[in-house]
Amino acid sequence: MSPTTCLHQPIEVVGKLLVTSASIGVAVFPEDDDCIEDLLYSLLTVQALAVLVSQY
Repeated sequence: MSPTTCLHQPIEVVGKLLVTSASIGVAVFPEDDDCIEDLLYSLLTVQALAVLVSQY
């Protein structure tokens, strides 16, 4: 079973069904940015966008 399939299997916790998901972001230094703070900001921004896109 693939990791994605495993993550989408509901699990029961305290009588509630929970469904998990995951996203991975990759940023390359210095190609994507030359300042570590800006690189991290760019990475987090792209991850947030990926989550929003996956919801539709």
